[in-house]
Amino acid sequence: MKAVRIDVTSDSDGDSTDYSAAIGGGGIVYAVQCVDGDFDDGVDLTLTAETGEVSINILAAANFNSDRIYYPRVLENLDTDASALTTHTYPLAVGRLKSVIASAGDTKTGAIVVYISEI
Repeated sequence: MKAVRIDVTSDSDGDSTDYSAAIGGGGIVYAVQCVDGDFDDGVDLTLTAETGEVSINILAAANFNSDRIYYPRVLENLDTDASALTTHTYPLAVGRLKSVIASAGDTKTGAIVVYISEI
């Protein structure tokens, strides 16, 4: 397992969009650690994997106020008609990770650490 860290510094509006380096070979996301740093309370995070023209949703977390670890999972789909099943699996991480932060406060810092198992 490897840890991919995205350091985050918000702008004067409390927002930030940051990227990781490319994830060689891709992997599956086991966990996402949100490092609160000196963010204001009520931070919103949207985390995706970006490759080519595809954006893969990994995690949307609203109003986190302290360091946290999330274990994101996504619904599986039936192979014959793509209907959603009731079982979950790990989200795919390919390309590079994109972190979008909102409501962090003026020029505040924190980090997102994504734990990825290689495939």
